[in-house]
Amino acid sequence: MPEREPVTVVDYLNLAVDFLAKRGIENPRLHAELLLGDVVGLKRIELYLQFDRPLTTTEIHRYRELLRRRSTGEPVQYILGHTEFYGRRFAVNPSVLIPRPETEVLVEQTLNRLRGVAEPDILDIGTGSGAIAVTIAAERPDARVVATDISAAALDIARANAERLGVSDRVEFLVGNLFEPVRGRVFRAIVSNPPYIAQDAMYKLPANVGYYEPPMALTDGEDGLRFYRFFSRHFKEWLTPGGMAVLEFGGPDQSDSIKELFKDFDKVIIQKDYQKDDRFISFFKPDS
Repeated sequence: MPEREPVTVVDYLNLAVDFLAKRGIENPRLHAELLLGDVVGLKRIELYLQFDRPLTTTEIHRYRELLRRRSTGEPVQYILGHTEFYGRRFAVNPSVLIPRPETEVLVEQTLNRLRGVAEPDILDIGTGSGAIAVTIAAERPDARVVATDISAAALDIARANAERLGVSDRVEFLVGNLFEPVRGRVFRAIVSNPPYIAQDAMYKLPANVGYYEPPMALTDGEDGLRFYRFFSRHFKEWLTPGGMAVLEFGGPDQSDSIKELFKDFDKVIIQKDYQKDDRFISFFKPDS
């Protein structure tokens, strides 16, 4: 008996999972569902509620093209043009680093330590998609946030995210390197997820990261600690008395170096990520 031609949602979903799995793509079912959901305008759960829905010729062609792109290693977030962060959808493209779930811990720690602080001024250095800055502004309606990035293209994405999520009136976007755009200003909190991958380690990154995501958001071009050395020398200039900084770094391999750089700061705390690895450092400027 000849094999039946694929027609329905479930037919093409099963073919797609097999196609991606054979090409070594991680989480093939998840990505097949996300891409098909985008094509037919359904949420993942709705795909299975409408499993016998036929696909149109146009949908089939589009789905095949998206699967081809994913099979080459292109991140599914860039294919879709968005990703989820802290329960919100953020637009992303190859101009910005894809926000990682572990960076949500940085946001949580910042929000927790600002409880009881009215109308905090917050600086996000290297904002990229604006995930950190926009999320903090959305979670703290009384906060004023400044977000800087050396990439004007990244700031275009960040501004669009702020506008779509309704916080553009409380997030100021400035192009420039590190503290240059905010000379003469001080903040109650400074947050950053700077480039921390050593240049000679870039080749070890998965292809979907090292080939597709912007290099300037991944590596400092040196040993991965360049920005932390700069921060350790200059952070106190930009913090109000009692102000704090929260930084993400490259994990356990950098933990000792990070602790040494910030050993003279007040109330230094190392926080772990969801995988229980050292990932964040926070510290405070003395009140006097």
